Amino acid sequence: MRKSYVFAAILSIFLFIAFLTLVLARTARYTSEAPFVSIWGQFEPKNRHSGWLVLKYESGLKNLPCRPDSDGIDSCGIAQIHLDGTWPDLERKSGIHGTYMDPITAARMLNWAMDHGELGRWTAAQKLHLVP
Repeated sequence: MRKSYVFAAILSIFLFIAFLTLVLARTARYTSEAPFVSIWGQFEPKNRHSGWLVLKYESGLKNLPCRPDSDGIDSCGIAQIHLDGTWPDLERKSGIHGTYMDPITAARMLNWAMDHGELGRWTAAQKLHLVP
């Protein structure tokens, strides 16, 4: 009789630890994906796939510091936007204000560019044949 209680207690502890591990793993996954959920929300549904492709190609979905791009011009952030006048020009045309280092603002700007024929400014769009 005593052995069955010990076995039941050990089994209960094991099941509780397994359940707790699953809950914590799921919570960590959703927490790490939360910023990207916010970024995807900035894209119109028709632009989400292309926007994801551009961001993946340009930065690997990382908010990178400013660095010279393939053409030698400093590019910054998740969208790798040129600082040579591209950001100020798009900011002026779109009315979207903020910093290129904010992933949400950069995604909004990319979405606007996709809707207004400015996607060709991104090397990724050209290499991925997203623009003619």
